[in-house]
Amino acid sequence: MNEKARVCQVALSVEDLEKSTHFYKVVFSLKDAGGTDEFRGDAAERVQGIPGVASRVKWLVDDRELFQLELFQFESPLPKQYGANRDPSDIGYSRIAFDVADLDAAIARVKSNGGSTLAGPDGQGEQRSGMCKDPDGILIQLIETSLPDGLFARLSGIALSVPDLDIAVQDFENGLGLRRKDVDSLPCCSIEEEGIEKRQCIFDGITLWLEISQYEQPASRPWPEDYRLCDYGILNIALGYRDEQALYNRIEAAKQAGFRLNSEPETAPGLVVVYTNDRQNFSVEMLSIVPEMDGHFGFSITPDE
Repeated sequence: MNEKARVCQVALSVEDLEKSTHFYKVVFSLKDAGGTDEFRGDAAERVQGIPGVASRVKWLVDDRELFQLELFQFESPLPKQYGANRDPSDIGYSRIAFDVADLDAAIARVKSNGGSTLAGPDGQGEQRSGMCKDPDGILIQLIETSLPDGLFARLSGIALSVPDLDIAVQDFENGLGLRRKDVDSLPCCSIEEEGIEKRQCIFDGITLWLEISQYEQPASRPWPEDYRLCDYGILNIALGYRDEQALYNRIEAAKQAGFRLNSEPETAPGLVVVYTNDRQNFSVEMLSIVPEMDGHFGFSITPDE
């Protein structure tokens, strides 16, 4: 298995697709990569594991190959409010992070485009950071750093709160093939600093870092009993491959590590996709796509952009 595990996608469930698309395009200068209304019917039900699922989707990209922000507006089943009501310590995907070239400008854009600010700017130099929420209450960390000329922002990280860190580390190392990073290499989450006790591990997803934490104080609240993947908030991440055989090898490794597949992989010309769940029931999509199909599945900028 020569191709390294690479996070190629972060997926969000939003209430108003047009409003959220506008927010992420204007605030973070992401580019339109198209969308689809075809994620419905039997194939979508099998992949996402949601009976009767139907959604509209928009894709946004930055300057990197094989990486996208995927926004879902679910029409069926109707989502419940989740993201806006959660604390960072609550079980599940808890926040995303953007590197930004100008923190003050990013905060101003958040305020004027339907989001809200919670903390910051804090720190000095390249350690300045802040916290905000998008229109659906999804928590976003803003980290000021140097970016290539002309680039305003990149989606740089995602955080996950788990009941058992040791199990999560085993699953994400052995099942997903992710490699650990130095915990001290990342800016802290300023909204959490006081009174927080947690164990954590940072993984390198190539395109972004993944922070996995087990909270000891405050104690994590579990998912609501009626939680579904479609509920407003962060759905999951996806691992992406160019080589189809590398994907199938990774699926087999994940199964050996105890991951559960919603279904057998679904295929389309140049694309293979499957949703998996680790031993603590966190969703991770896996896919392979040939470069010629990037434009069909939201991994390249639409012509009018």
